[in-house]
Amino acid sequence: MLEAESDRKKALARELAGMDDVARVASLDTARLTKLLRVGAADVKALLGESVPQARQMLRKVLVGRLPLLAVVTPAGFEPAISTLKGSRPRPG
Repeated sequence: MLEAESDRKKALARELAGMDDVARVASLDTARLTKLLRVGAADVKALLGESVPQARQMLRKVLVGRLPLLAVVTPAGFEPAISTLKGSRPRPG
């Protein structure tokens, strides 16, 4: 019985040691991460600005199919000039 308890104690000690790693991961330093992300974004921006054609090509490859289609809303009362070509009439009013 003592041997079984000893094995159990060792298993619990290993499990507890693994939890230390989890605790370190769970306590993220958000200020440090924010700073790292900003530095990285600035680096990317600088690299993209060095060669516009290459930057466009790279962005096309990265962003293809990933941008949501945005709806364009016109202000009330605004009718595009093309609508008059289609025979639309002004609303009474």
